[in-house]
Amino acid sequence: MTRDSRDAGPDVVVIVPPLGDVTLSAEWTAGPHRLLDPGRRFIARVLATAPALAASEGAHDGSGRSAPGAQHDADAGGASGADGDGERVVRLRAGVAVLADPAGPMARLRAAGLLVPAVTETHPGSAVDLVLDDLELRDGTTEDSAAASRASAGPAPYDPELEEALAAVSPGDEVWLVLERDQQLPAALALAARLPGPVRVTGRYAHRHWPVLARLSPLHAASLATPPSPLRWRVTGLPGAAPRGETDAAPQGETEVYWRERAADPVPPGPWAGRVSLRQAVEAPGELVAAGCVTAVLGLCAADHEFAGRGGSAWPAEKARAAFDVLRASGVTVLAELWLGAPGVPAARTRAAVETLTAPGGPVDRLVGLRPFDWPTHWDDPRWGETHVRWGRTGAERDLARHREFLAEGTLSRAEVQELVSEIGPGLARAGTLIPARVAAAYLAPGSLNDGTDGTDGTDGENGVALAADTVVVAGPAASGQWYAVDLRAGRIVRLDPRVASRLRVGRRVVPEAEALPGVAPAVRARVLDALVGGGLLIRR
Repeated sequence: MTRDSRDAGPDVVVIVPPLGDVTLSAEWTAGPHRLLDPGRRFIARVLATAPALAASEGAHDGSGRSAPGAQHDADAGGASGADGDGERVVRLRAGVAVLADPAGPMARLRAAGLLVPAVTETHPGSAVDLVLDDLELRDGTTEDSAAASRASAGPAPYDPELEEALAAVSPGDEVWLVLERDQQLPAALALAARLPGPVRVTGRYAHRHWPVLARLSPLHAASLATPPSPLRWRVTGLPGAAPRGETDAAPQGETEVYWRERAADPVPPGPWAGRVSLRQAVEAPGELVAAGCVTAVLGLCAADHEFAGRGGSAWPAEKARAAFDVLRASGVTVLAELWLGAPGVPAARTRAAVETLTAPGGPVDRLVGLRPFDWPTHWDDPRWGETHVRWGRTGAERDLARHREFLAEGTLSRAEVQELVSEIGPGLARAGTLIPARVAAAYLAPGSLNDGTDGTDGTDGENGVALAADTVVVAGPAASGQWYAVDLRAGRIVRLDPRVASRLRVGRRVVPEAEALPGVAPAVRARVLDALVGGGLLIRR
């Protein structure tokens, strides 16, 4: 129950600081309360203001740095990707174009992933850099409490939403701050420093790091607390620009279920999705089905003659496949995240796992992510399966460390892991299996269509071409006169030859090749379209 009126006296006010999972909505089960979620409101504002910003920026050269992970490729005409100031305009326009006409929930998430940094990176004096599912300090790391404290005192793109939340709290209200992850720490400290009266802090991250957090000045008077009844999370998708006090509904095509963030977390009531340990999936698939699991996200480190889980448990391939078959036959979607660089797991086994998990008729529905393996600080057994692990030292400046360095014979180095990601990742990205961000809604969204269309040929069976899936063509800054193809799956920005861009007539629907590039000699048209198809910007059928 949520109370919108404060006439009855002090309220229980629950605040979820920005940079949690913005596709989740908190469900406070401990009685009457008011829920303030400035993080979801912030993302709603970013997505709502992006179209106007893209239009205004397009009138001049814009400003901004390159997006994290953006690639700048040449097309058939030899032109390169957008450089410098123009790139931000291109990213804004591409994200707005997809958001206005998404092919589905996954495309909407890809657009949001492009827009969040593009909209926020020019915030004056910002102490943080943001993407849809992460935050980085411009000075230091959230694993250093001093750096996090400095960032909390500096400007941030979500400041208007923090001010709105602070204005909604009255002296005497019982205030709970929900701190689930380190990315929320700068905003949580900024709120705690200005909230009236003592604050109760809860959440996974707060409980794990409270001895250090309690020493920070904004939290001196706060207390670590556990709600009288469980705090639960529903997958509600990206927020819309709902008026304050209204509940954001899930966008069409996105289903609300409870979310389980960690495999060791309690099972939520009713239908739920989330992480499941390999051990639980293999030993008790029927229990997962009976408990209402609709989507199981498995962390795997190997999948060949045996399957190895994130925590080191290993099972014969036949036994694992049989258990996954039970889940899938019962209607459970089984997804896999592959962790690269686990103790003693060589590159060859990782490549074999990718082949196994992506093969037609494979053991899982989709391989959705590649993750560099890390060793959480709360893992206190120096063994991973049969492999002995030696721990490195954690520097004193990392008093909020989440992971620890480890050494184990036969383990890939960080550089080797990154090389492997660069080798394996692009193909999986082009296939559309990898999710665009580690947010709950991305795991529930159906995979993007691989044919680049909206599911209808538009040509009554006639062959033709269309834009590749999650690719759009947009204009750059007005002064440049340039057009660009943006591949949201791979993060590529490709500047098109102006002679091609001015004539190109392709979209999500397949059109005959003569209509895709009219007014061009057939031989030239074939050569240009071949190059665009070969570059992955168009598909041909």
